[in-house]
Amino acid sequence: MGRKERDAHAGVKKGKPVSVSATIASMDAPPTKAAKATKSKLSKAPASSSYSYLGDVDLPPSDDDEEEAANRSPIPSRNRSSLAAAAAPSARDARKKERRQHEAAAAAHAEAARREALRNEGCKSCDPFSVVTGARGTPTAAAADSVRDIVLDGFSVSVAGAKLFDGATLRVAHGRRYGFVGPNGKGKSSLLRLLACRSCRKLPVPWSIDTFLVEQECDGDGRPPIEAVLAADMELAALRAERDRLEAASSGDDARLAEVYEELKLRGADAARARASKILAGLGFDQARQAKATEKSSGGWRMRVSLARALFMEPTLLLLDEPTNHLDLRAVMWLEEYLCTQWKKTLIVVSHDRDFLNTVCTDIINLHDRKLDFYRGNFDDFESGFEQKRTSAIREHKEFEKQEKAAKRSGNKAAHEKVIKQAMSKAEKTKGKGKNASNDHDDQKSVTVPQRWHDYCVRFHFPEPTELARPLLQLVEAGFSYPDFKMSGVDVDIDMGTRVAIVGPNGAGKSTLLKLLAGVLAPTEGQVRKSQKLRIGKYAQHFVDALENMKENAVEYLLRKHPDQEGMSKAEAVRAQLGKFGLPKECHLTPINDLSGGQKARVVFTDIVMEHPHVLLLDEPTNHLDMQSIDALADALDEFTGGVVLISHDSRLISRVCEDETRSQIWVVEDGIVNTFDGTFEDYKDELMEEIRKEVAD
Repeated sequence: MGRKERDAHAGVKKGKPVSVSATIASMDAPPTKAAKATKSKLSKAPASSSYSYLGDVDLPPSDDDEEEAANRSPIPSRNRSSLAAAAAPSARDARKKERRQHEAAAAAHAEAARREALRNEGCKSCDPFSVVTGARGTPTAAAADSVRDIVLDGFSVSVAGAKLFDGATLRVAHGRRYGFVGPNGKGKSSLLRLLACRSCRKLPVPWSIDTFLVEQECDGDGRPPIEAVLAADMELAALRAERDRLEAASSGDDARLAEVYEELKLRGADAARARASKILAGLGFDQARQAKATEKSSGGWRMRVSLARALFMEPTLLLLDEPTNHLDLRAVMWLEEYLCTQWKKTLIVVSHDRDFLNTVCTDIINLHDRKLDFYRGNFDDFESGFEQKRTSAIREHKEFEKQEKAAKRSGNKAAHEKVIKQAMSKAEKTKGKGKNASNDHDDQKSVTVPQRWHDYCVRFHFPEPTELARPLLQLVEAGFSYPDFKMSGVDVDIDMGTRVAIVGPNGAGKSTLLKLLAGVLAPTEGQVRKSQKLRIGKYAQHFVDALENMKENAVEYLLRKHPDQEGMSKAEAVRAQLGKFGLPKECHLTPINDLSGGQKARVVFTDIVMEHPHVLLLDEPTNHLDMQSIDALADALDEFTGGVVLISHDSRLISRVCEDETRSQIWVVEDGIVNTFDGTFEDYKDELMEEIRKEVAD
């Protein structure tokens, strides 16, 4: 038996005659499907799954059950001290030990069968992907059970005939935090799914590395978030269920109950609830929300539960796909601090949040031209190294192109071949040089002649608004009431050139305030005053969601909405606007419901531009944008001469929008009250961070 099998079933040897699968089956609320990895060694091969393969294993009968029942003395009080008393050695103990050894061997056999079944089993999420791996990779056999690094050389991934990766190499060192960047729609999320999949294992991540991918919200059910997080540790949940069952039994196995108590103590069960609650609190759950059923929570809050489960489980490899999208600014800053100070294992995170990547990451993986390039340092370090690489690549390609053209003009085939050979030799020599080149892990065979560099460029532009008399937009003692929420006493105004960032926890009323300004909600108290000719451009997540079932293509949709726009009566003009916002031309005539979230967002921004707004009201505009698009949005907002009101968890975008202190304001919304912060956005962040550091360190 390999060391992994011995480690994975050490709990059986210590005296657990009840199978974990039987215990889990008795639980009232089984853990959700996402909770496949746990923080203990059993996460490598969940015991609950392995016992389903015991049907053809011949276990010896338990010959001590009757004797144990006959000699068992009732215990009046089941407190832990009395139950933990050690029994004298006996023949019965020897028989128990022998049986548990047989159980451990059977479990190892079952684990081997489970792995073989998983290798042969399909995986719906990975079925569309065709994967070819190189000759070298991380070993997955039992001999490599201690492996914590990942080495995947020369792998290629295709979907629907399109190549996402071509001869790419991935090398991940245990304990480092990797930011994974690159344009949207090029395969970042697909790679995370393939790395996380424990069934098909199309990419050979070793079994010793338990993975957890946070990309979807947890299933809603009757459990509160705190219970959903605790249930993520399947072994601990099974022990708790067994304890409850034994305690409820009229005449139970007191010896086994003592063992369960001891195992719960060893696994830190008493501290688990406090740790889970602390993680949830950091992600924005107050005590009332921690006790609220997940089925009554929005998708954004259930996504936070999924993130909390992953942090609580502490998998060897944590994979996060845009984790900040459903967080408010404070929760993002808490997550940054937690990952930097508390996370000791490996992390790969896809994110468009530049400040998040700068704070959290020790390394950057960049997806470019279907290859993975590695850079030491945070995102700023990557940008510096990337620009050097880009400049060098452009220069080398121009030099090669010039030499190749000269050789072709000469008509000398040998001279042409010499140019190609020299270029490849030079590329091979420079591969191991330079600041970041040691992190480029492509195989020698992948060395080619210098290729043309393909830049990804996006440019947003908002048209110059016409001048209007002040004030453009005012709320005077305004308020709005929901059945369980009230906003009141709001006095704010917006003029040409105003820059406002609205901050505060989720659920405090930020979106309600924006809807009052937009006229989507009529105030239940106070009033809204606005210029008669005022045009407002509004962006919110539900505008993107509203396009979900749209069968029109983007050009048809925009022409229908803006039939009288000057210069916008022709499809070519509309397509020009879509192109400015980075929507590929092949997507212009694609039904909108077939577009990605980022592509739909570009359609919404184009719609806003065609309104020629005086004021922009933007609610989390970065959720579907890649980093280049966010930078383009920041540049466009900087050039825009109208008013801007922004809700965002992206601190860099807020810093860009509110860079000019003379025209910028920070509105803090808490419990339906709106106050203007006395200071800059950086001052506000400093105050938050001081609070957060105390919480995380506590």
